[in-house]
Amino acid sequence: MKYFLLIFFGAFISCSGLNPRPDIKVNDLHDSLYVYLNIIEQDKLDSTINLAFKGTDNNFMLSKYKNWVEGSLTIKGVQHKVRIKHHGTNVKHYQNNKYSYSIQWEDSIGYHYYKLIKAEEAFPSIAAINKLALKNELISSFGTMKIGIINGKNKGVYYLVEPLKPNIIKTNFNHKKFIILSQISDWSRKERNGMSPSHWSDNDLFTGHIENVDSPLFPKALHQYKMLCEDIKKRNIENIKAKVDLDYMAKYLALALIFNEVHFLTGDNLKLLYDFQQKKFYPIFRIESEGIPFESCLDTNFVNLNKFLFLSKVEHYSQAPFLQFFALLISDTEFRIKRDKYLQYLLINKEDFFKEIEHVHQENIGVMNLIETEKKYIHLNRRKRQKRIVKTAFSLINEYLNYAHIYCSYDVSKKVLNFNSDAFIPVNVHYNNKLVLENFSGITISEDLNAMQSYTQLTLDANPFIPEKLTFINSITKDTIKQHVYVNFIDSK
Repeated sequence: MKYFLLIFFGAFISCSGLNPRPDIKVNDLHDSLYVYLNIIEQDKLDSTINLAFKGTDNNFMLSKYKNWVEGSLTIKGVQHKVRIKHHGTNVKHYQNNKYSYSIQWEDSIGYHYYKLIKAEEAFPSIAAINKLALKNELISSFGTMKIGIINGKNKGVYYLVEPLKPNIIKTNFNHKKFIILSQISDWSRKERNGMSPSHWSDNDLFTGHIENVDSPLFPKALHQYKMLCEDIKKRNIENIKAKVDLDYMAKYLALALIFNEVHFLTGDNLKLLYDFQQKKFYPIFRIESEGIPFESCLDTNFVNLNKFLFLSKVEHYSQAPFLQFFALLISDTEFRIKRDKYLQYLLINKEDFFKEIEHVHQENIGVMNLIETEKKYIHLNRRKRQKRIVKTAFSLINEYLNYAHIYCSYDVSKKVLNFNSDAFIPVNVHYNNKLVLENFSGITISEDLNAMQSYTQLTLDANPFIPEKLTFINSITKDTIKQHVYVNFIDSK
């Protein structure tokens, strides 16, 4: 069976380190509403659940209890002999006599993998975001909604998706020699609290907390992770930047910002690909919710734009050690300009952005309409909430990119212009149609993501100095800044 990843309208994509094949077509998963799973060793699978949860107050499943059993999977009338095990760590995947599954089989082509996830845990809103990530040149995968017939019984709606296993990445992306690193997923660790399981650990920046991979490349990749973590701890931003594809990361964090979701950036949720040919890290984009409303953590003020993402899951997730990696990148002016330019691109094309989201929901509406009425309303609310999140994001981005107050004080004695642009974007300054200052960032961002003012001076030998000859250009939007421009004179003699 040939592998596919779904690519928007067969778009040709090119990006440093990422080149999906131009011949990829729409996945066969979209051609049928049904998927049939026959679990031959159902009793054996049931016993793992009893063993995992019996006599404990745990609300998580440890990996050691997830044993493979024999079965078959039928898609589009083609039956495959497969191995099946439970999917998911959270107890939500094991409630109400409905379960999520990992499925694999081997044929002459190689190994094939699917996830069949109950619709209570995966839904069209997730597919929409991950499909947008794929269109925007990120390593991502998304699936489609199916009616799951499990052992001959209709068990309701499921989300069927091909996970990003190494063979899929090698086939569909320009990464041939790599290792995917992830944190150990043991929720019995101390960081778990009574309200919600903790995906992250205090040991996330320690190599011993990385899941072992049976590959001769793994020790080499782990060494690179160790070096990256040392740079994170030392806050050595230039070294960190050298270890990542800055264009890729700009797009990655731009999309994460729009949906305001930090969950997939933390702990065992984060999958970090190290490419030995590029000698760079690429985090995989695999969001697991419709997004988080901006008002859930901070006032919806554009001034907080660089903070929202890290506080979207409130304090519990904001403490995750590896989040420093993303925060340090955003604090860097060079990187932030790249991200802001991509935010501007998405803002200009926001109508297409909304259409792509709506398209995914419409693709799955035939199956979603078969959900029980009360559950249908849950998904409809998710759909509405997702659109509201994106609408709020673009409103905040527009304010952020266009905010600018200009303050100048010209020293007539020294012929010096004291200058500040109270703006989150860099500003170009022209005098008498001549560029005199390029890409000055009046607001910089600290490593803790707090805004800081920055000032500069430039010699401007004009006699006389005429304020009207000053022109200020927003270097992201390319607009001339005409309002909120203030100039005065000082005599230092």
